[in-house]
Amino acid sequence: MLAAPPDVWLQLDTSNLFCLPVIPSADDAAAFIRSHAQRVAYLHLKSARDGKALTRLDGNPLPFSQVFDIVANDAPTYVAIELSGSADAAEVRAEMDASITHLSETGILDP
Repeated sequence: MLAAPPDVWLQLDTSNLFCLPVIPSADDAAAFIRSHAQRVAYLHLKSARDGKALTRLDGNPLPFSQVFDIVANDAPTYVAIELSGSADAAEVRAEMDASITHLSETGILDP
């Protein structure tokens, strides 16, 4: 694999690691993130379980808190929440509310 130039930054989607045909262990995912942490400019929070992305944030095999701990020294410029789309505004709002609750309950957001 070719090395990326130093001015190439990464968007890390926290669910993509767990939506692969072979799902890595939390330790392997952490090692991957650690090896690229200095290039993470955009942290994209999304949950996955059993190889499929979820419609709300509900954790991952590698908890969000550990992802933040890994990239803390290299502080991502942006952090975003991605939810699967729906045509129903009330459903989108319910998924966002549940995601915010999850982040608050796990100590990532202040309540």
